[in-house]
Amino acid sequence: MNKSVSLAALALAAGMLISASAAQAAPVSAPQSGIVAGKSLLEPARYGNRCRAWRRTCAYRWGWGSWRFRRCMRNHGCW
Repeated sequence: MNKSVSLAALALAAGMLISASAAQAAPVSAPQSGIVAGKSLLEPARYGNRCRAWRRTCAYRWGWGSWRFRRCMRNHGCW
């Protein structure tokens, strides 16, 4: 058992060393079309009425601002 574990660890280490020297990252370049100066590539998430409805529901169940209200909102992905 001890021999097989050490042999497996040696094979894993050798594989990592071989693959680390062969892999190289590609240069990072921005896409050329569609980028306007001053605009971000990220857009804010819009949850619509879903979080508004959960806010009312959690507030009705647990009261505004309590720790249970915050937990309810977090559990529904709105916090």
